[in-house]
Amino acid sequence: VTYYPIYYSSERKVLKAIKTFEKYNIYPRRYFYPPLNKVFGGRDCPVIESLMSKVLCLPLYYELKDKDIKQVIKIAKATL
Repeated sequence: VTYYPIYYSSERKVLKAIKTFEKYNIYPRRYFYPPLNKVFGGRDCPVIESLMSKVLCLPLYYELKDKDIKQVIKIAKATL
């Protein structure tokens, strides 16, 4: 299993997109969330933290059926 990252204009849109995908039993993942610098008490990295908060990783794997791929694309387009 791997993923396909897409970039949204805001974290709010990412969170809304997650809810939309989940309505269709599609479970995207946040991109390296939470960032490791926050997990281990490192320094703030505001630029990268902002960028990371706007990325959503869509499921991508060999067994994914064409109809499922089309559904993922449709939802991604609608939520961007």
